[in-house]
Amino acid sequence: GVTQKAYVMGYTLDDQGEAIPGCVYSIPDNVQGACFHDGYIYLSQSAGFFPGHVLAYRLEDHKQCGTRKVLDAEVPVYMLTEHNASKITTVPPMNEEITVVGDQMYLLFEAASNRYMVGKMLGLEQVYGAPVAYFH
Repeated sequence: GVTQKAYVMGYTLDDQGEAIPGCVYSIPDNVQGACFHDGYIYLSQSAGFFPGHVLAYRLEDHKQCGTRKVLDAEVPVYMLTEHNASKITTVPPMNEEITVVGDQMYLLFEAASNRYMVGKMLGLEQVYGAPVAYFH
């Protein structure tokens, strides 16, 4: 009952180091970045000057909901929605890239660019980090 317009594709590497389609995650609208860490997928979601979000999904909680053909392989599809997230954390607007290094999650904000001067006024001109445990 949910319409979503984007996918995140998961790949594994074969013995020769070639990428092989492994799975497909259907993701909510306005996702600007994604990262996997310790059994979770984290999505950064933002739209304009509205507050942004980090959506956390514990992967073992999600069951396959179908398959898709990717590069001649049938791979499982998992539906990640705003309704089935483990946790949604509100963050400042215009959050984009997201990554985890060690026990820290880092967020980059497009609001820090010269095009969006408001980000500089809000103090968003840096990459910001917080303990990853805060987001799940």
